[in-house]
Amino acid sequence: MKIQQPGFLIWVENYEACVAFYSEKLDLPVRFQKESLTNFRFGDGYIILEKGEPAPVEVRKRPVPPFIIRLNVADVDVASENLRAKGVEVQRESHDWGETGSLRDPDGNLIQLCKFK
Repeated sequence: MKIQQPGFLIWVENYEACVAFYSEKLDLPVRFQKESLTNFRFGDGYIILEKGEPAPVEVRKRPVPPFIIRLNVADVDVASENLRAKGVEVQRESHDWGETGSLRDPDGNLIQLCKFK
């Protein structure tokens, strides 16, 4: 199989708030938008947010959920401070393999900034 472009589809409950978060806080460019569906550029791939039935809240808000949206960045501290300046709460952690900054979107999905050593 030759993958042409990776992508993710996330069904969200708070569609308008999530679209604003991904575009205004995370600065992901909108590729296209339809009613109740927004496609964002995500590196060489995409993330689609669609209004629909999300994963149960108990799954989304677990300390360690079954999936994490990972954003590899050049500097976790700089990216964290930029998000904090926009009112986003970021939890910084150091690991033996690198640095992370964890945050959640309005639906409670876990997003991590990451810089490997």
